[in-house]
Amino acid sequence: MIEGVVAEGATGRPLARARVVLEAAAGGPHRAYSDAQGRFLFTDLPAGVYFLTASKPGFAATRFGQRRWKGPGTPIVLEEGSRFVAELRLPRLAVISGQVTDENGVGLPDQQVLVYRRGPPLELVAHGRTDDRGVYRIAGLEPGLYCVRTAPIQLEDGTELLPTFFPNTLSLEESAVVEARLDAETTSVNITPLPGKLFRVTGTSWPGVRSVALYSDLGRRDASVNGDGSFLFDQLPPGSYELLAESSEGGRHLVSYRSFWLSGDLEGLHLEPNPAPTVSVRCEDLGGRRSEAAQVMVFVRRQRPPEASAARRVLCDGRETLTPGLWEIAVVTPPEVFVASISGESGKLEGSRFSLAPAQPFLLRILLSNAPAALRGRVTTADGRPVAGATVLLRPMDPSVAYRAAGKDAARTDADGNYLLAGLPPGTYRVFASLEARGPEEVNWETASAQTIELHESDNVILDLKLSSS
Repeated sequence: MIEGVVAEGATGRPLARARVVLEAAAGGPHRAYSDAQGRFLFTDLPAGVYFLTASKPGFAATRFGQRRWKGPGTPIVLEEGSRFVAELRLPRLAVISGQVTDENGVGLPDQQVLVYRRGPPLELVAHGRTDDRGVYRIAGLEPGLYCVRTAPIQLEDGTELLPTFFPNTLSLEESAVVEARLDAETTSVNITPLPGKLFRVTGTSWPGVRSVALYSDLGRRDASVNGDGSFLFDQLPPGSYELLAESSEGGRHLVSYRSFWLSGDLEGLHLEPNPAPTVSVRCEDLGGRRSEAAQVMVFVRRQRPPEASAARRVLCDGRETLTPGLWEIAVVTPPEVFVASISGESGKLEGSRFSLAPAQPFLLRILLSNAPAALRGRVTTADGRPVAGATVLLRPMDPSVAYRAAGKDAARTDADGNYLLAGLPPGTYRVFASLEARGPEEVNWETASAQTIELHESDNVILDLKLSSS
């Protein structure tokens, strides 16, 4: 059995109704909730390697034994008939607070405040509004580096306030870095919005369009389309924008898309409908024969206009209707094949990205090789003991290899410390074993004590690794 208690990180008080997940290295997860005293219990468990996680709204999810935020945690090796007791302390998520004031230092009520994760590009992660004193408090933030900005607004006397970064600048480059920490509140992030000129965009669309989307570094805004087809966006600061309209009626997906720099009112735009762009995928082997590998998974995700959207899967020999913009492709293959190359047959492909314009068909040609490399071995401690549940991470040195090795850059060791990374394209890689990092993006590869290895087609290389201490 595995039992224990979930507690608040700062005070040690029991946390009731925390969600506890016990994940077996080989097998499905077990789930439970802590009781009123924060206790949990899993019984009748087979011997094996387990990972324990607890979570609760407003708190950072915590893995048993993790040493840092989002670390993978320490595996629990459970022997037949044994009992393990664990304590999980959950820190509260970070908070950023401050005040929005006018030119006289008086608080401005009902002002929207936006929190962005620093990029590039900026990523909007949270927002809030000031109270009657102009005070705001934005909670539930992951630890990290942010920038904070007010939204544009027109005040009751007609004064227009531009979106202003802390501390009182219109420029992202001049904005201050705001660090948010677990179990802490970053205070005095005060902003006095700068006055300026705000603009408007008006236009008309075709029948069937219910709303029009406008994208900028402030995020997405939607404007409803009136009965006469007109739409309006107001209180817009100067800057770069992207406009997208869509309709789907009678089996036809129509779109209109344009990007522009706004430096004054833009009136009377007329959005013309065009067929939506399509992307088709053709998977072939190196001899030019069509591949029918059902396990080849091709995913595309839109990068611009910027919006948090789920990846779309496109089947080999399939076609998907998409929206205009900049898209990125990732291909996940079974272990017996690897992606030799990806090319755009009817458009330009830059690395893993391609642009789609209205009415444009785009064909992606994916060449597959059935001679992948494999890397296997054992992870041990400095004194030679095998490490169960360690993460072995792989980083291609060539960026052109990186997007062709999607989904094959990490593996977890079994109870005997063994790992396997299969289906790899040939290339030079850095390899690293850790109990703290879960993915290659969490490793500082410049300082990591990683090994370098070169893999060729059909290689089956054994590489034993020592567990990294950082």
